[in-house]
Amino acid sequence: LIEANLSFISRILERELIIPNWTDFCAEIEAMFNACKAVTDGQVATYIPQLARCDPDIWALSVCTVDGQRFSLGSTATNFTMQASQFPLAYAVALNHCQDEFNVHDFVGFEPSGLPYRSMALNCDNKPHNPLIGTGAMVVASLIKPHLPLSDRFDFLISRYKEFAGSEYVGFNNAAFLSERSSSDRNVAIGHILRENKCFPADSSLAETLDFYFQPGKISSLFLKIATCLQRFSINGKRISITVNMLQMCSIETNCESGSLMAATLANSGVCPVTNQCVMSPQSVRSTLSLMSSTGMYDFSGQFAFQVGLPAKSAISGCLQLVVPGVCGFCMYSPALDKLSNLAKAELVNRFNFHNFEGRLKPSSTDKLDPCVKPYEASAHEALTIFYAAFHNDVAALRRAYLRGYSMQLKDYDQRTALHIAASEGHLATVKFLTDVCGLSPREPDRWGFTPLLEAQRFSWPAVEAHLARAVRQDSANSTGASSAVAAEVIGEAADETEGTSQV
Repeated sequence: LIEANLSFISRILERELIIPNWTDFCAEIEAMFNACKAVTDGQVATYIPQLARCDPDIWALSVCTVDGQRFSLGSTATNFTMQASQFPLAYAVALNHCQDEFNVHDFVGFEPSGLPYRSMALNCDNKPHNPLIGTGAMVVASLIKPHLPLSDRFDFLISRYKEFAGSEYVGFNNAAFLSERSSSDRNVAIGHILRENKCFPADSSLAETLDFYFQPGKISSLFLKIATCLQRFSINGKRISITVNMLQMCSIETNCESGSLMAATLANSGVCPVTNQCVMSPQSVRSTLSLMSSTGMYDFSGQFAFQVGLPAKSAISGCLQLVVPGVCGFCMYSPALDKLSNLAKAELVNRFNFHNFEGRLKPSSTDKLDPCVKPYEASAHEALTIFYAAFHNDVAALRRAYLRGYSMQLKDYDQRTALHIAASEGHLATVKFLTDVCGLSPREPDRWGFTPLLEAQRFSWPAVEAHLARAVRQDSANSTGASSAVAAEVIGEAADETEGTSQV
């Protein structure tokens, strides 16, 4: 066990994990979780009978980092159907395993639709707007291993999902499938719209597709929604059956712990954090996260990107997967949908600088927590910036550091300040800025007893030496004046006490 996880154990002991102070991070997550738990707004989805019976008070959250650090709260073992939250995974699988045969985006677009999630509308090219809405997911599903029998196609897809989840729980909810199939009239209508708008080749037989769709003995485990609109088409001159079971795809179920692993695999460039298996290529991850950022929240995508700034995908079942690229993945579940879409996400970015542009813009205008910063990194970065600027006589960089609130008094291992460095290099402009503006002392000794003034003398910089000598005299005068003022104040207080005693 130790040998297989030696790299992970080594990173733990060396405090090199992506979130070094895991205990504090978990405490913040728990506070966020409890704040969201107190909110009772929102309603469960009612258009699918099985979902309408879900307990609206369920609230669960799991997080998994790219290093495999994990934390869960609430009903994280409760299983739920993935519904639309698996659309990014299906799209990623299509990109990773089908690109040799055809280009996915020959069939679906890239743009957000700006329409409600159940919209039947197509884009100006008569294609689905993107792969993360219902119409687009139907088409994407048809592109996954179309030559295989349906049962094999389902096995292939669910195996890929399990790889995303590190072989943890991914199953199938037959009751939800039957419930959704009983209310699938809209999906049949979507099939006719796709057929009418020639989203697929003209030789597709909708009648044959529907005949096949309603043969219970032949309906296997894959995407039933698109079975209502397609039966076969040609790719590269080959006629291929594409009848699939989209409703069953939406009825694949998981839980928050597995869902957070799926999100963490996306955050980790397609490598599962717990198995170290490369599930998909970095290029496929980039495309998937790009679409999740722009289209993953349906008609709420723009506001979500503005406020949260992270790739995400919601589902009508109450599942929300959130990806912090290079850091971690979250999975949240609450059938009361407003609790996810309006509060949990806001709490997350209110506490941490996870927004894509939060920590990238300089200077940072936020005091939010950065859980990825190691205890020594902040001061080390400040020291490096200040010392490097002092060495190169870069007064502008020092001024920026000063205005950002950097500690200009920082010392290195040898107890040398930026003033020591500037004095030894003869940089008069930098020396003046550090003494006159930043207030660094010219009499501060390093580990060998050398002050900045002695450094200027040692390296024969007369102009710097003269300025530091004046600064020393001024410093001495200020110290003497301050000492005299303090002494006078003490003497005055003593005199008052003596006078009071005499009167008594």
